Amino acid sequence: MPAFVLKQRLRDIISLDQFKLYSRIYFNVVRQFFGMLDQELYMARATDFWLEPKQGTDFEACMCGVFPLGSIFHSTTHPTSPVSPVEAQVVEHGRLLLELSTTYAPALLSIKHVVGWVLRAIYLRFTTRPHLSWYA
Repeated sequence: MPAFVLKQRLRDIISLDQFKLYSRIYFNVVRQFFGMLDQELYMARATDFWLEPKQGTDFEACMCGVFPLGSIFHSTTHPTSPVSPVEAQVVEHGRLLLELSTTYAPALLSIKHVVGWVLRAIYLRFTTRPHLSWYA
């Protein structure tokens, strides 16, 4: 059992409808270049996440990578301020999940964590200096 307790979950930050919208954008735009996730399986698992309160954080970290990448390509995003407060909160929550998974022994790593880290690196490369994405 991990030595940390999350104060909030992704479903406390965004609604399932918001999540589905930005996930669809991710699968329509980003996935064609980084085909790491099966859309049908992913969407089914994401819906289960909102319905089932007790689930692991590895898939949640992965979802925290998909949502902001979809947000970047949403048509209403203003070009001078591409990061909305909600997007920033989801990105920070994802960072916390990924870092906590390796901080406390035993490390809780899975393929979903790896996908989460890759999605985070892609997001950071889109939104910040290259050096910061290199860390991820």
